[in-house]
Amino acid sequence: MSAIIINILYKLPNRFFPFVLEVILKLFSISKTNEGSILFINTHDRSGGASKIAYQLATYVRKYKQVNMLVRYKDRDEGWIFKLASNEEVFDTILSNYLNDQEKNGGWLDFSKVSFIKHLNLPFVSGAKIIHFHNLHGGYFSYALLPFLSKRKKLIWTLHDEHAITGHCSFTMKCENWKSGCSTCDFLSIYPAIQADNALDLKKHKERWIKKSKITFVTPSHWLSNRLKKAYPFIENVQVIPNGIDISVFNQHNKIDSRLKFNLPTDKFLVLFIAEYATDNPFKGGETIRELTRLNSNNNILYVTIGGKTQEKSLNYIELPYIKNENELALLYSACDLMLYPTNADNHPLVVMEAMSCKLPVLAPKIGGIPEIITHEKDGWLVEEYSKPKVYLQVLYEIYQFKLTKEDSFYLFGENSRKKIETKFSDVQMLQMYEDLYSKI
Repeated sequence: MSAIIINILYKLPNRFFPFVLEVILKLFSISKTNEGSILFINTHDRSGGASKIAYQLATYVRKYKQVNMLVRYKDRDEGWIFKLASNEEVFDTILSNYLNDQEKNGGWLDFSKVSFIKHLNLPFVSGAKIIHFHNLHGGYFSYALLPFLSKRKKLIWTLHDEHAITGHCSFTMKCENWKSGCSTCDFLSIYPAIQADNALDLKKHKERWIKKSKITFVTPSHWLSNRLKKAYPFIENVQVIPNGIDISVFNQHNKIDSRLKFNLPTDKFLVLFIAEYATDNPFKGGETIRELTRLNSNNNILYVTIGGKTQEKSLNYIELPYIKNENELALLYSACDLMLYPTNADNHPLVVMEAMSCKLPVLAPKIGGIPEIITHEKDGWLVEEYSKPKVYLQVLYEIYQFKLTKEDSFYLFGENSRKKIETKFSDVQMLQMYEDLYSKI
């Protein structure tokens, strides 16, 4: 794009940028060589729950259909997974600088990320009949592409968080502004953060592009399905497909052997907390864990946190690095007595189901789709959303006493947890539901 045109675009007010994007997209074409394959698109191919579901689904479908995956951050060394180039890698300096300026100074965030259009005529894109989106945030994909692609491909979008219905946040938490169009944003630093409050226009154009697109939406929870319909009443086709886990991998192992594997004491009541970045993760309630370890006065209770960068240990607290190997993770679940998951933002968390599948009951808040997984005082325990650490501590002490006085009844929670996952949340069920969706779309 010539410098003259870019100079003219710089003179336009920032509010015109979404319409400029639409003009730019009209300059590109895509060859119509649909071969019936499926293209999965996600931020990562390994990190996080969304990537785990996307990769699990893609590897399953590859058994009978041509499948490729496109990600911004590629970690797996597999030839069918491709890395999406950045704006700087595919556009000339003048255009990429303009796009970056709109992102930073105009507050347009991911809207500026249109480098995908340079991949349009590659075989794994042009040959795809279905494009299955997962997480689209993470600095790599513009919502302006949705109407463009919708005219050429069948689109499925599995929502793993609330980013589609907000101005910029991946989770709304206590904020209710998404209901009124994100007219003001008091949480600019919430991921994905924006430097200027442009949430109102981000939400407005996000809604406009979604409305212009034909998309089959999938949500893992009824909670998110209801929020999506409330945010965008024009959306009719929303299918709930719960996340599923491999119950053959996430199975209970011998508790003592599992504790010895991780050098954990065999005579303590072990409370597990697991999250990427461990106690530094604000979404997952890391601050609650830190406060609990400070308040805890029972030396028989030991907190085991997973996801930190280093290994730390104190009288009632052990932090271990993040565990990627699922078999080792199953051993860790089996080593503990209770999983504490004081999350502040969640949809349909895999770690909760993984723990339950290993017969480890979970204490968690009534947030997101968690109440669709845990039945209070049958296969786990629920507290009110955003409960204070003292509330968690009180319930935790009650559970500890329950195990001491009624051990058989306590272990029944683990049995019920396993039955719940086998019945409702196995990967076999999830994969079959997606397979049916692909055949009908």
